[in-house]
Amino acid sequence: RSVASMDDNLKTSRAHTKTRKKGGFKRFMLAFGCASACVAAIIYFVGTNIPDISVRVAAMQTGIEASYPSYIPRGFSLDGISSEDSKITLTFTSADAGTFTLIEEKSSWDSAALLRNYVEPTWQGDYTTTHEQGLTIYIYGANATWVNGGVLYKINAENDVLTKKQLRNIVTSIQ
Repeated sequence: RSVASMDDNLKTSRAHTKTRKKGGFKRFMLAFGCASACVAAIIYFVGTNIPDISVRVAAMQTGIEASYPSYIPRGFSLDGISSEDSKITLTFTSADAGTFTLIEEKSSWDSAALLRNYVEPTWQGDYTTTHEQGLTIYIYGANATWVNGGVLYKINAENDVLTKKQLRNIVTSIQ
């Protein structure tokens, strides 16, 4: 073999090595990008479902069929969950320091019993009644209450924190 032939083989070998290194880097970056996208998707999925999972755990502990609303007014986020004897309280806060609570507790009341035993004595006739998706909802200021499937729901909020439309949206988003 001639020196020139060996020199050509060495140059070809180096060119292949450079090409292989570039291709290897591209494959590494593609694999890294795919792995990063998968991790981001998992974090997003877990992050968006943590409130619902927390409510389900609290529901199992208290023995009631509690639910997390699929509608939360803009700016509000879940701040805490507490559970005690057949009762779960979800507290929501906003950056504006507004707060509302959603209380879910076992009850044998129907809408008429709720009206007679809670709404009339507590709100003393200063309430409105609305019907949404088969539910009778009693609203007083930024507060609401209703019963559904053996669960008594109450939303308690400071005045002007929630509108009647937001209250109705929260109510109808709980199923």
